Amino acid sequence: DRRQEVLEDLVYEAERHITGLRKLRKFQDSVPEEVVTSNVDGRLIVQVLVNLLDNAMKLSQTYPEVYPSLTWFDYDDFNGELYGQLAEAYGVKIGIEPGRTTAESFLRTFFNVMRFPVYQINWLFFVAANPKADPQLIWCINQRGLLEEMRQAELIQEPVCVLFSYSNEICNVYERMWGNPRVKIYTDLFRALYRANLNFALISDYSAQIDLKRWKALLIPETEVIHPGMIRKIADFVRTGGMLVLAGGKECAAWNRETGKKDYPILSVLGIPADTAEKEVKVGKGSVVFADKIHSLIDSKYRLTGKGEELLKKLPLLKPLTVSSGEIGSFLKRHRDHWYIGLISLSNRPVTAKIRFAPAETAGRIAVRDLVDGSEGVMNEGCLSASFDFKWQIRVFRLTLP
Repeated sequence: DRRQEVLEDLVYEAERHITGLRKLRKFQDSVPEEVVTSNVDGRLIVQVLVNLLDNAMKLSQTYPEVYPSLTWFDYDDFNGELYGQLAEAYGVKIGIEPGRTTAESFLRTFFNVMRFPVYQINWLFFVAANPKADPQLIWCINQRGLLEEMRQAELIQEPVCVLFSYSNEICNVYERMWGNPRVKIYTDLFRALYRANLNFALISDYSAQIDLKRWKALLIPETEVIHPGMIRKIADFVRTGGMLVLAGGKECAAWNRETGKKDYPILSVLGIPADTAEKEVKVGKGSVVFADKIHSLIDSKYRLTGKGEELLKKLPLLKPLTVSSGEIGSFLKRHRDHWYIGLISLSNRPVTAKIRFAPAETAGRIAVRDLVDGSEGVMNEGCLSASFDFKWQIRVFRLTLP
């Protein structure tokens, strides 16, 4: 039946029928300020709009249910690492707004934004109280072209990923998940990896869409429970040639989330006796390594201990980029013919680091451009030096290999 209808009312009625339209999608509408009416069949118009919106929901990217947004992305903060990895894995569009008001916080956040392919990079802003005291801030604010260039480049990571058990929080294993000693295991581990200049991927046990076969090794820091669906993925990963490292030994993920009993579900599905005394067990084409707890592998200053170094030797590492100083964090990215080396100082004093870039070892002399200050130099046989004057100072080098 045709009659005069307020078009805005028809739009809102259609939106009301689509579950998760605003919660799971970046959706917005725009209607004129004045009331617009038309002689239409309201029921049919609403149905047409519902069909269009429903198709858009099916064809567009779903946000991870647990991590829909982000307001803080600190290089030194585990949450930033987790969000960044999920953004990369899911292709999620995440807006970045630094939540603190210090120059150091901004620089750390800026560095992580360059590492990961995030969305709406122009949200990244900071107003310095004293610009003269923070010379890099003006550069950071104005170099949106660099951020766009970094967004297009792919982060090069080691073929190793770390599993974060979100089930510990879901199952209320601890009264407070964030900030407790269990999560500190992850923060300390990644800080140690930063200082060792190792970029490991990070996934959660709720990452149902992720194919573990992208990696050659999976490290699980000591935890109590893991989602049953992820346990099945892990078993398939090991049997087809993957390496599983259980930090904390056989007690890692020993509890069964479905039964509430300590029946060692990972070992059970892999056919490994719970009372095994072996340090490494072959399963199918892969293996399971029982390692010490994380804080036996790293010290209080986030440096690898002797046991940590021994474990690294077992992992299938590529090490395309190495940095001589343990006080420099780094990333390596690639886009077409360009390679990007990002560096950030973690030291309170001036420091100089030597960088070795494996893909260029036999390429001779390569022209290098520092995208921070615009200077140019040469990399000889894959080697380069970089100096830093203050903590959190950033350097970004662009290399074009022949």
